[in-house]
Amino acid sequence: MRLRAAFPREGLTVKKPLAGLAVVVAALVAATPALQAGPAAAAPLAAPLAAPVVAASSPSLPKIGHVWVVILENKSYAQSFSPLTKAPMLQTLAKKGALLEQYYGTAHFSLPNYLGLLSGQGPNAVTQSDCMQYVDFVTTGIPVGGQYPGQGCVYPASVPNLGSQLSTKGVAWKGYMEDLGASTTRQTGPCGLPKTDTLQRDQSQTAGATDQYAARHNPFVYFHAITDHPAECTKHLAPLTALTRDVAKVATTPAFNFVTPNLCNDGHDTGCVGRDVAGDRTGNLTAVQHWLQKYVPVITGSAAFKKDGLLLVTWDEAAATTGADGSADASACCNETALNTPKPGGPSTDISGLTSLSGDGGGRVGALAVSRFIKPGTVSTKPYNHYSTLRTLEELYGVPRLGYAAQATGVDVFGPDVFTARTTTPAVPVSRTPAAPAVPAAGPPLLPTTGLGLETPAAALVLVLAAAAARGRRTRLLPTG
Repeated sequence: MRLRAAFPREGLTVKKPLAGLAVVVAALVAATPALQAGPAAAAPLAAPLAAPVVAASSPSLPKIGHVWVVILENKSYAQSFSPLTKAPMLQTLAKKGALLEQYYGTAHFSLPNYLGLLSGQGPNAVTQSDCMQYVDFVTTGIPVGGQYPGQGCVYPASVPNLGSQLSTKGVAWKGYMEDLGASTTRQTGPCGLPKTDTLQRDQSQTAGATDQYAARHNPFVYFHAITDHPAECTKHLAPLTALTRDVAKVATTPAFNFVTPNLCNDGHDTGCVGRDVAGDRTGNLTAVQHWLQKYVPVITGSAAFKKDGLLLVTWDEAAATTGADGSADASACCNETALNTPKPGGPSTDISGLTSLSGDGGGRVGALAVSRFIKPGTVSTKPYNHYSTLRTLEELYGVPRLGYAAQATGVDVFGPDVFTARTTTPAVPVSRTPAAPAVPAAGPPLLPTTGLGLETPAAALVLVLAAAAARGRRTRLLPTG
């Protein structure tokens, strides 16, 4: 029997075999001090035992001062860049800049791709299922190569991310989340935390008619380093409507901008509950086309973009389940690996009950980069993924590389295959920023091996929820066939 967190029918009770297993899990938690306390109150991680790793020489990067990263949803390369695509704006952008043909997502389903791009942390079995229950990440050991072992969703304050890195360095940044603050029934507070019920179920998993925001597409709410400081959320997170105001002047344009459309406009939904920016409910790539037509000119027409900007448009993951067009893809590049799950590409199950392919990554999605530092019509065939994007951003801003962005081989900074235009602005040599300090492999196993199967992804959420129960939270576990 597999176990999963579920949205149970009212009044459904836990069956006795599962209850027995829950007792054993609770005993396991009681015997593991790190799990008793939970991530928010976990003991400090051990101090680094080795000097930071310094990367090999990297290519020079142009002097980019403003970056916009736009994340779309769930499309394989063939779907987006087919001659018959419903979003011809993608082809227009490719002609204006660079098409990265071999760009890959890093996991199935959505959430771990966002988290990986922001922090370099790889997927775990709970994030692979899109964190249907908004629970803390439970650490099960000391960091290994920049990866924090464990399972769960919201990382403790000790886990860094690009936003907290930039704040520490005094670099202006902002996340623009479409429909942020649009209602109080699906989200809460200035951070856009998902509204949860007594079972901690995320109420923003599916769209509402007037609020199509999804917390799982806002990676900042999965880091206590950010959510524990509401004033920081007020400063750094905003609804998409603020973008036009902010880019009106160079002085008010953040150096780093992370942009996520809502569940209709990002192409996630087909047959939208609400409407896209053009008032249409078709969704899918039709909604993507409408959104790009409206917001790309806002970005590329700004003074900051014309001065030294870079617009990067990509997708979180390829199609994860086989559809009529056979586009599902769980392939990977760049020597991708994972600490907390057997396969980053799944299988895993999402809110709608769909099960992804089994594979090593998030599939080939492609990416588009537009900048005056890129010759129009550039095509790059070099493999990149979300960790490559994080590594490039960290090199641009001169901050330590996090998690898998510090991987010794396979994860590269965007190079002269992307930045192909000669300009009068001198290139800035990459700082070869050291990786964030990592602790050598040691300590307890990633998931306790008990003979009960708790070391498998299918039971990972049981471990997390049992830890939550030990802290007095109400949780209900259901059997699944």
